[in-house]
Amino acid sequence: MFCIVGQPASAGVGLKAAWYGAEAFGELLAKGKKADGEQDSSSKAGTAATAGSDVRPIEAVLDSIRADYAEDYFISGKGDMEGYDPNCLFADPFVSFRGVERFKKNVANLGAVISDVDLQITKWDVQDTTLEAHWRFSAVLDLPWRPRLAAAGSTTHVIDAGRGLVVEHIERWKSEPGEVVQRLLKPASKIPTNQWESFMANLSAGDAKGCWYVVNRKAALYAAPVVAISLAVHAATGHGLPGLLGGSVVEVLAGVLLAAGLGTEAFKYIEGTGQI
Repeated sequence: MFCIVGQPASAGVGLKAAWYGAEAFGELLAKGKKADGEQDSSSKAGTAATAGSDVRPIEAVLDSIRADYAEDYFISGKGDMEGYDPNCLFADPFVSFRGVERFKKNVANLGAVISDVDLQITKWDVQDTTLEAHWRFSAVLDLPWRPRLAAAGSTTHVIDAGRGLVVEHIERWKSEPGEVVQRLLKPASKIPTNQWESFMANLSAGDAKGCWYVVNRKAALYAAPVVAISLAVHAATGHGLPGLLGGSVVEVLAGVLLAAGLGTEAFKYIEGTGQI
């Protein structure tokens, strides 16, 4: 992901667990999308930084960092990041970890599943051995409901002048991490284009009725065969469906879903005709 730390204490156990889950999920998605023969961007990470023993001057390191931003490095993972210590600390509001290769792998995985990317650098703040980049970022995630990932913040690059390498990459967000995660429940499109977007739009708005209206037809569709089989088994054997949890539980649940689904369809029809 685009590397996220600055206030690690602000993220609770749930958010950290979500981050690690997203990291693993991102690797699975990226493997599915990666073309045969495509080189993993992480394989080049840190090689330029270790290629020679000459100490880079600060200005050269700053130029290297700016060049990485020009490549949208913390979205795509395509920047060389040759000015970084291979064991650089990366931190953000969710977690912290070390290693340029891991960072590049994470952001490359994210880059494989996002679109409509907009990254703007709003300010450069250069001190003796630090460069702080202020930015705004937004992108649409390639999930069924196409949520928008958006945040504003800054990234502080701490440079070890004795080695001419970035040793810390500290990211801070102006938004609370929890707020960013909550926005991921909401589709980017204001007008839903599929059932996923409709369901998640209602869920993010706390509209339980709207959520049910989206899924009630499918609930009835999936419950109908179970009810039909149950009735057939009852007619043939006089007993309900067998099952480890008790066939009666499945029968009751299917019956409730079928009745609720069909009843909701009837209610929606009456609503549409203006009879209530």
